Amino acid sequence: MDRFLADHSVDLARPVHWSPGQGAATGFDSDTETRAFGWSFDKSLTYDLFVDFKTSTGSRFSALADPGQNERTVYLEARHLGGS
Repeated sequence: MDRFLADHSVDLARPVHWSPGQGAATGFDSDTETRAFGWSFDKSLTYDLFVDFKTSTGSRFSALADPGQNERTVYLEARHLGGS
């Protein structure tokens, strides 16, 4: 995950710290979207949120990562799909 985000110019040292239910204007806080994808978030955890990064093809994504140390679950939300 770190390499993927770094390859897309995401500053890994500066995530937004997000907890479920706090709101972030992303699909990660939408009950409809989280149910549709089968996502569930632990309300007692704080996640790393990287908002609106851009791929080389112009796609824009937000990424949410759990606070795991050895293995992390990453959730990606496409905000805009660019050309290929």
